[in-house]
Amino acid sequence: MSTTSSDQSLENKESPNKKRSGGRWLVAILVFVAICIGLVWLAGRATTIMRQDYAMAWSAELLVFYMQNNGDELPEDFRPLAKYHDILRKNKDARYKYPFSAMLKLVEYDFDVDVDQLRQETVEGGITHDVVKLKEGTPKHWFAPPPNEILSDYLGASDDSGDDSNGE
Repeated sequence: MSTTSSDQSLENKESPNKKRSGGRWLVAILVFVAICIGLVWLAGRATTIMRQDYAMAWSAELLVFYMQNNGDELPEDFRPLAKYHDILRKNKDARYKYPFSAMLKLVEYDFDVDVDQLRQETVEGGITHDVVKLKEGTPKHWFAPPPNEILSDYLGASDDSGDDSNGE
Protein backbone atom coordinates (compact mmCIF):
# COMPACT_ATOMS: atom_id res chain seq x y z
CA MET A 1 0.00 0.00 0.00
CA SER A 2 1.45 3.32 -0.96
CA THR A 3 0.99 6.47 1.00
CA THR A 4 0.38 9.69 -0.67
CA SER A 5 2.07 12.93 0.25
CA SER A 6 -1.13 14.24 1.84
CA ASP A 7 -1.29 11.16 4.09
CA GLN A 8 2.32 11.72 5.16
CA SER A 9 1.68 15.36 5.98
CA LEU A 10 -1.29 14.35 8.15
CA GLU A 11 0.87 11.88 10.06
CA ASN A 12 3.53 14.52 10.77
CA LYS A 13 1.09 17.07 12.14
CA GLU A 14 0.43 17.05 15.89
CA SER A 15 -3.04 17.32 17.16
CA PRO A 16 -3.93 20.83 18.43
CA ASN A 17 -5.28 19.26 21.64
CA LYS A 18 -1.88 17.71 22.35
CA LYS A 19 -0.17 21.14 22.11
CA ARG A 20 -2.80 22.71 24.36
CA SER A 21 -2.44 20.04 27.06
CA GLY A 22 1.32 20.63 27.20
CA GLY A 23 0.69 24.34 27.76
CA ARG A 24 -1.81 23.54 30.50
CA TRP A 25 0.80 21.50 32.34
CA LEU A 26 3.27 24.36 32.12
CA VAL A 27 0.73 26.84 33.51
CA ALA A 28 -0.22 24.39 36.28
CA ILE A 29 3.43 23.95 37.26
CA LEU A 30 4.05 27.71 37.27
CA VAL A 31 0.95 28.30 39.43
CA PHE A 32 2.07 25.56 41.83
CA VAL A 33 5.57 27.06 42.13
CA ALA A 34 4.11 30.54 42.72
CA ILE A 35 1.84 29.20 45.47
CA CYS A 36 4.79 27.42 47.13
CA ILE A 37 6.91 30.58 47.04
CA GLY A 38 4.02 32.56 48.54
CA LEU A 39 3.54 30.04 51.35
CA VAL A 40 7.24 30.06 52.20
CA TRP A 41 7.23 33.87 52.32
CA LEU A 42 4.08 33.88 54.48
CA ALA A 43 5.56 31.34 56.91
CA GLY A 44 8.73 33.42 57.19
CA ARG A 45 6.76 36.60 57.81
CA ALA A 46 4.60 34.91 60.46
CA THR A 47 7.75 33.69 62.24
CA THR A 48 9.23 37.20 62.16
CA ILE A 49 6.04 38.76 63.53
CA MET A 50 5.88 36.24 66.39
CA ARG A 51 9.57 36.75 67.22
CA GLN A 52 9.12 40.54 67.28
CA ASP A 53 5.94 40.36 69.32
CA TYR A 54 7.37 38.09 71.98
CA ALA A 55 10.65 40.04 72.08
CA MET A 56 8.66 43.19 72.91
CA ALA A 57 6.67 41.47 75.66
CA TRP A 58 9.74 39.78 77.14
CA SER A 59 11.64 43.09 77.05
CA ALA A 60 8.83 44.78 78.99
CA GLU A 61 8.76 41.91 81.50
CA LEU A 62 12.54 42.16 81.84
CA LEU A 63 12.19 45.88 82.48
CA VAL A 64 9.57 45.18 85.17
CA PHE A 65 11.88 42.60 86.77
CA TYR A 66 14.67 45.18 86.82
CA MET A 67 12.35 47.80 88.35
CA GLN A 68 11.15 45.37 91.04
CA ASN A 69 14.75 44.93 92.15
CA ASN A 70 15.83 48.58 91.84
CA GLY A 71 13.23 50.69 93.63
CA ASP A 72 11.00 51.12 90.57
CA GLU A 73 13.73 53.03 88.76
CA LEU A 74 14.60 52.57 85.09
CA PRO A 75 18.20 51.84 84.15
CA GLU A 76 20.22 54.50 82.35
CA ASP A 77 20.73 52.20 79.37
CA PHE A 78 20.20 48.58 78.33
CA ARG A 79 23.44 47.14 79.79
CA PRO A 80 22.13 46.44 83.33
CA LEU A 81 19.22 44.52 81.82
CA ALA A 82 21.63 41.86 80.53
CA LYS A 83 22.39 40.82 84.13
CA TYR A 84 18.68 40.45 84.91
CA HIS A 85 18.14 38.54 81.68
CA ASP A 86 20.87 36.11 82.80
CA ILE A 87 19.20 35.72 86.22
CA LEU A 88 15.90 34.82 84.58
CA ARG A 89 17.69 32.50 82.20
CA LYS A 90 19.43 30.68 85.08
CA ASN A 91 16.06 30.31 86.82
CA LYS A 92 14.97 28.23 83.84
CA ASP A 93 12.43 30.72 82.55
CA ALA A 94 12.01 29.33 79.05
CA ARG A 95 11.16 32.73 77.59
CA TYR A 96 14.65 34.00 78.37
CA LYS A 97 16.39 31.27 76.41
CA TYR A 98 16.05 33.78 73.58
CA PRO A 99 19.42 35.58 73.74
CA PHE A 100 19.49 39.13 75.08
CA SER A 101 21.59 40.27 72.12
CA ALA A 102 18.93 38.93 69.74
CA MET A 103 16.21 40.83 71.64
CA LEU A 104 18.26 44.02 71.37
CA LYS A 105 18.37 43.61 67.59
CA LEU A 106 14.57 43.75 67.52
CA VAL A 107 13.58 46.21 70.25
CA GLU A 108 14.69 49.51 71.66
CA TYR A 109 14.05 51.13 75.01
CA ASP A 110 13.39 54.71 76.00
CA PHE A 111 15.12 55.07 79.36
CA ASP A 112 14.69 58.86 79.49
CA VAL A 113 11.02 58.66 80.45
CA ASP A 114 10.02 59.62 83.98
CA VAL A 115 8.61 56.68 85.97
CA ASP A 116 6.29 59.01 87.91
CA GLN A 117 4.87 60.23 84.59
CA LEU A 118 4.29 56.61 83.53
CA ARG A 119 2.59 55.90 86.85
CA GLN A 120 0.33 58.94 86.36
CA GLU A 121 -0.54 57.79 82.83
CA THR A 122 -1.40 54.38 84.29
CA VAL A 123 -3.85 56.00 86.71
CA GLU A 124 -5.35 58.09 83.90
CA GLY A 125 -6.11 55.09 81.70
CA GLY A 126 -2.87 53.61 80.45
CA ILE A 127 0.64 54.42 79.34
CA THR A 128 0.73 56.23 76.03
CA HIS A 129 4.52 56.59 75.77
CA ASP A 130 6.32 53.63 74.15
CA VAL A 131 9.06 52.65 76.58
CA VAL A 132 9.69 49.43 74.64
CA LYS A 133 9.15 49.40 70.90
CA LEU A 134 10.29 47.62 67.79
CA LYS A 135 13.28 49.08 66.03
CA GLU A 136 11.46 48.78 62.71
CA GLY A 137 8.62 50.87 64.09
CA THR A 138 5.60 48.61 63.59
CA PRO A 139 3.23 48.92 66.56
CA LYS A 140 1.32 45.66 66.07
CA HIS A 141 0.79 43.11 68.83
CA TRP A 142 -0.59 39.78 67.73
CA PHE A 143 0.15 37.17 70.39
CA ALA A 144 1.69 38.63 73.52
CA PRO A 145 0.35 41.56 75.51
CA PRO A 146 1.63 44.99 74.44
CA PRO A 147 4.62 46.28 76.43
CA ASN A 148 2.70 49.32 77.70
CA GLU A 149 0.04 47.02 79.14
CA ILE A 150 2.70 45.00 80.97
CA LEU A 151 4.26 48.17 82.37
CA SER A 152 0.84 49.62 83.28
CA ASP A 153 -0.10 46.44 85.14
CA TYR A 154 3.11 46.58 87.15
CA LEU A 155 3.05 50.31 87.87
CA GLY A 156 -0.63 50.18 88.81
CA ALA A 157 0.01 47.26 91.18
CA SER A 158 3.18 48.80 92.64
CA ASP A 159 1.31 52.06 93.23
CA ASP A 160 -1.28 50.32 95.41
CA SER A 161 -0.33 50.93 99.00
CA GLY A 162 -2.46 48.08 100.25
CA ASP A 163 -4.27 50.50 102.54
CA ASP A 164 -7.99 49.90 102.51
CA SER A 165 -9.54 52.93 104.14
CA ASN A 166 -11.98 50.81 106.07
CA GLY A 167 -10.33 51.32 109.46
CA GLU A 168 -8.91 47.80 109.92
